[in-house]
Amino acid sequence: MAAPRPVMLVFWIPPNNMPATAKLSPRHRPQAVSAARQLELCRRFKVTPKKLRRRLEYFHIGARDMEAMAEIHAVIDPFIDAIVERFYEHVGTFGPLRRIIQANSTVDALKTSLRRYILSIGCDMENLAYVEQRLRIGQIHCKIGLEPRWYLGAFDQLEAAIQEILAAACAGDMTRYLRLSGSLRKIMKSDVSLGIDAYHEDSLAVLQTTLAKIRKHEQELRRTSRLDGLTGVLNRKAMMHALKKEIERSDRYGHPMAVLFVDLDHFKNINDSHGHAFGDRVIKSICAKIRETIRLSDILARYGGEEFVVTLVECSPEDATRIAERLRRIIAGNVIQKRDTEVFVQVTVSIGMYLREPNERDPRTVLRLADRALYAAKKTGRNRVVVYSPELGS
Repeated sequence: MAAPRPVMLVFWIPPNNMPATAKLSPRHRPQAVSAARQLELCRRFKVTPKKLRRRLEYFHIGARDMEAMAEIHAVIDPFIDAIVERFYEHVGTFGPLRRIIQANSTVDALKTSLRRYILSIGCDMENLAYVEQRLRIGQIHCKIGLEPRWYLGAFDQLEAAIQEILAAACAGDMTRYLRLSGSLRKIMKSDVSLGIDAYHEDSLAVLQTTLAKIRKHEQELRRTSRLDGLTGVLNRKAMMHALKKEIERSDRYGHPMAVLFVDLDHFKNINDSHGHAFGDRVIKSICAKIRETIRLSDILARYGGEEFVVTLVECSPEDATRIAERLRRIIAGNVIQKRDTEVFVQVTVSIGMYLREPNERDPRTVLRLADRALYAAKKTGRNRVVVYSPELGS
């Protein structure tokens, strides 16, 4: 049978952790943990039998303490219900604990789980299954959002209740009480430290996951803030930054570069005749053709409206002219169909090109000179490429 889901203040222990001296009624007897989950956390925390022995040595827990725990169980077994009732009566007086208890399970189920935990304290501690369940306790408390102070306080309250019963049982025999009390304290400290280890590990994992999501979101924001929403190419702001960097690179390595200002001819007529939705489709289609035509190293951006800017990097004047003319011809031959109609539209573009001079380092000036060439292309009939020359003015 699969183990029930652990919840707030649930101390879930598999049956092979029960002490030989502890006689459990069927209502107290725990169920088996599935094989797949049996040592899941031990593997995650890299707990091995050798490391477990070292841990027990660190807490000074030895054979005598385990024998003492068997004796303790014989003492507290008749008082299990009283310990559990006292524990929940105490923690129920604190608002945060009361709300978590009520939100996660019935009190009866929690009390049953606590009984199982008490009857397993210090039993078969050299078994990795013992460690697994203590780790799981901390993990569950982290998942439900219980702060460590409440978690640690719960352990302290539970130990105090058990210590009180031991004190009464050992009345008149202080030596016995000190022996049993000392063993109980060491073992419960070991138990709570395992829970805290898992709690901190899971808290860190949650934090790392959250930070990774934040970083991914920030990267996405940076990416989208650089891109045009309609076409997915660089927007004007990102283009200006890229152009500035490319000018600096061109100067550093002495590479030629050119800038094309591309504008769709009579685009207003398309919007007026066929609507803005189809106009957007035309812009996206033209943008795709530009991207297909230019080289992978070139930089494409939407300047605004129906205008695009292409930065041809490491490109000679002859190559830049060939690319611009090829781009113009390809777009002029492109036919765009209006969805669900027999309407077909062909669009031409005018292109102004500026072949950057080595002494021209201002991106705004570079664009202005390319725009002057574009204006000349529009003025002289459209559907053409004009290369900037000083005669066009600045």
